[in-house]
Amino acid sequence: MRSNARNAKDGKAGECIAYLLVSKDIPAAAISDTFPGAKLMLWNEPVKAPSTKQQELIHYLRARFRASVIEVAKSETVRAIGISGNSLSKLLKEPFVAKAITALGVANANKSFKRLSASLES
Repeated sequence: MRSNARNAKDGKAGECIAYLLVSKDIPAAAISDTFPGAKLMLWNEPVKAPSTKQQELIHYLRARFRASVIEVAKSETVRAIGISGNSLSKLLKEPFVAKAITALGVANANKSFKRLSASLES
């Protein structure tokens, strides 16, 4: 954009492609008024594929709760998937993992995972 501004004619810069990230609280009309002719589109952060350990955690919990258990200790879980307690804490903060655990009908308790409902989804 800077190079096009240097080539301005009659106070207008040449055409360019510029990306603006603005707060979703700013009305689209205000952006259009400020940048006439601009195309406005929503930007979504790219979704990261779940890591191998994230997948292993979810698969392990799904299998354990399908076996009709009511509670699975986190100490058992870290041993089963081969990670440390700190690594489990980090995994549990990932949005993919949190959503997947909720979808299983499982609660993330202090030292365990607990079944919330009588049945689990596939």
